[in-house]
Amino acid sequence: MVTKKINLLFLGFVLILSACGTLEAFENSSTPTHQVEIATITGSDGSQWDVLKTIEDRSIIAELKQTTDNTTIRDKKAAEISEGDDFKDSMFGEPTTDLAEKLAIQGIELNAAVEAVERVYGGYEGFEKEGVYFLEWKSDGAKQSGFWIGIKNLDERLIELVGILQKQVDNGEILAKNIYFYHSSFTQKENNDLMREVYNTTRKMADNHEKPNIAGAGVSVNTITGIIEINHNFLTEEQKNDLRQQFPSYEIKFEQTGRLVPIGDEPDVLYPSTKFTKVPSTEGNYVIRVMENEMLITGAAYVTFQDANKKVKVGQRVLVEFAGSVEFSYPGRGTAKIVEVLPEYKPANSKLSESQVAQKAFKQAEARSTWVPSIKSMNFDEQAKSWKVTMVQDEGEYNLMIKDE
Repeated sequence: MVTKKINLLFLGFVLILSACGTLEAFENSSTPTHQVEIATITGSDGSQWDVLKTIEDRSIIAELKQTTDNTTIRDKKAAEISEGDDFKDSMFGEPTTDLAEKLAIQGIELNAAVEAVERVYGGYEGFEKEGVYFLEWKSDGAKQSGFWIGIKNLDERLIELVGILQKQVDNGEILAKNIYFYHSSFTQKENNDLMREVYNTTRKMADNHEKPNIAGAGVSVNTITGIIEINHNFLTEEQKNDLRQQFPSYEIKFEQTGRLVPIGDEPDVLYPSTKFTKVPSTEGNYVIRVMENEMLITGAAYVTFQDANKKVKVGQRVLVEFAGSVEFSYPGRGTAKIVEVLPEYKPANSKLSESQVAQKAFKQAEARSTWVPSIKSMNFDEQAKSWKVTMVQDEGEYNLMIKDE
């Protein structure tokens, strides 16, 4: 149902245009009656739209009506999804009733609604100038599951859109309860433009950082709320306030990713308070090679790290906090923001420490193959005075025996 009110008074009557295209007359009586004030929204063409109700603080300005109980067509499509091999084999997650319904809404109502939206508004590029759409689930905390269509510029096209989808409801192809129409205060294009503007502002701040190759921020504008979301590794409180002042009309949420990029005398490498431990561990990655400003670690990744040869050594286990993304080529490549050196395993009666054993193991491994090696496990045999190191290399696994000397 769509209710669009035309503000015309003629001979004591108010005319109301409904979705079906009929005109209903309500006599303007002088007899006192109880009147409920209905909120209205002015459309882009000057028309007035009744707010039917609110859900999640969204003003619902149109609804589909479930006119039939015969939903055989929709039921068949939903069954094809829930009875498919991909669903049963947990390709989309644990095959629950809730997941089956989510997939059905995505595959049926979403597809139907998007097709209708793009037909009425001139493709996605046309619609992004008029509003937004998204899926939302009760299981994720929403009050109502379904596909939401938010329109900022209300006009006759909304009536056409509702009409197209209502016919599909009438035919039993889709369910009315899974599609919602509300008035949005922004469009996708406005969100995209805002996102680019905020990103350019934070990019300038990063470029002015003393470590511009490490400082970075990601910017998005939430399609549902319109909130600006910034994740970063360098912004100070002063810079955050500057951003709030530059975009005063918007709420901004900041999320710091890991530790801030070290500046000034702040260290970018952290050493353990206790160098050795008697407890073996597989935490972190081993350093395989060290160059002037780079190191190769297990997991097959080259890590750019300033003055690496002065800060770490081959055989150490390290935790690398990356700045930005890591390229997943072979070998991978990334840039370290902070490197944490972990304590070395050294049994009470051993001569060698973990890093010394690892150095010897990597030297032997590199003589066997050009593939990047990795250490799966390391065990000290006190009676034999030797170390058993299990290596993984070239998708194969083998053992090395290293004398404790």
